[in-house]
Amino acid sequence: MMSRLAKYLHVPEEYWEDVESWEVEENAESQIDMPYSSYLYVPEEAPDELLEIMGWSVGQCIDNIPAYVFDDEYDYGE
Repeated sequence: MMSRLAKYLHVPEEYWEDVESWEVEENAESQIDMPYSSYLYVPEEAPDELLEIMGWSVGQCIDNIPAYVFDDEYDYGE
Protein backbone atom coordinates (compact mmCIF):
# COMPACT_ATOMS: atom_id res chain seq x y z
CA MET A 1 0.00 0.00 0.00
CA MET A 2 2.64 2.54 0.97
CA SER A 3 4.67 1.90 -2.15
CA ARG A 4 1.61 2.71 -4.28
CA LEU A 5 1.08 5.90 -2.29
CA ALA A 6 4.72 6.91 -2.77
CA LYS A 7 4.32 6.41 -6.51
CA TYR A 8 1.10 8.39 -6.61
CA LEU A 9 2.70 11.30 -4.73
CA HIS A 10 5.89 11.01 -6.85
CA VAL A 11 8.01 10.57 -3.73
CA PRO A 12 11.34 8.85 -4.41
CA GLU A 13 10.92 5.48 -2.70
CA GLU A 14 14.27 5.65 -0.90
CA TYR A 15 13.01 8.71 1.00
CA TRP A 16 9.62 7.17 1.67
CA GLU A 17 11.18 4.08 3.20
CA ASP A 18 13.38 6.21 5.50
CA VAL A 19 10.34 7.55 7.33
CA GLU A 20 8.65 5.01 9.60
CA SER A 21 5.80 7.15 10.85
CA TRP A 22 3.76 7.91 7.73
CA GLU A 23 0.18 7.63 8.96
CA VAL A 24 -2.55 7.67 6.35
CA GLU A 25 -6.02 8.60 7.55
CA GLU A 26 -9.25 8.12 5.61
CA ASN A 27 -11.80 10.82 4.90
CA ALA A 28 -15.26 9.29 4.92
CA GLU A 29 -18.35 10.51 3.17
CA SER A 30 -20.89 10.95 5.94
CA GLN A 31 -23.86 9.55 4.03
CA ILE A 32 -22.43 6.13 3.26
CA ASP A 33 -19.40 6.04 5.55
CA MET A 34 -17.11 4.69 2.84
CA PRO A 35 -13.65 6.19 2.33
CA TYR A 36 -13.39 8.27 -0.80
CA SER A 37 -10.04 9.89 -0.11
CA SER A 38 -7.19 9.86 2.37
CA TYR A 39 -4.73 12.31 3.87
CA LEU A 40 -1.49 12.30 5.82
CA TYR A 41 0.64 14.77 7.72
CA VAL A 42 4.33 15.10 6.88
CA PRO A 43 6.11 13.62 9.92
CA GLU A 44 8.92 15.32 11.86
CA GLU A 45 11.50 12.74 10.79
CA ALA A 46 10.97 13.39 7.07
CA PRO A 47 14.45 14.02 5.62
CA ASP A 48 15.27 17.62 4.72
CA GLU A 49 16.11 16.49 1.18
CA LEU A 50 12.62 15.04 0.78
CA LEU A 51 11.01 18.21 2.12
CA GLU A 52 13.00 20.25 -0.38
CA ILE A 53 12.28 17.93 -3.34
CA MET A 54 8.55 17.83 -2.62
CA GLY A 55 8.13 21.42 -1.43
CA TRP A 56 6.62 20.14 1.81
CA SER A 57 7.08 21.20 5.41
CA VAL A 58 6.85 19.18 8.61
CA GLY A 59 3.25 18.92 9.78
CA GLN A 60 1.82 19.83 6.38
CA CYS A 61 -1.35 17.97 5.46
CA ILE A 62 -1.22 16.14 2.14
CA ASP A 63 -4.87 15.57 1.35
CA ASN A 64 -7.31 14.47 -1.32
CA ILE A 65 -5.47 11.21 -1.97
CA PRO A 66 -8.03 9.23 -3.99
CA ALA A 67 -9.20 5.87 -2.65
CA TYR A 68 -8.23 4.18 -5.94
CA VAL A 69 -4.55 4.72 -5.10
CA PHE A 70 -4.83 1.84 -2.64
CA ASP A 71 -6.51 -0.43 -5.20
CA ASP A 72 -4.32 -3.23 -6.52
CA GLU A 73 -5.73 -2.61 -10.00
CA TYR A 74 -4.55 1.00 -10.20
CA ASP A 75 -2.22 1.58 -13.16
CA TYR A 76 0.69 3.93 -12.56
CA GLY A 77 1.61 4.03 -16.23
CA GLU A 78 4.71 1.93 -15.69
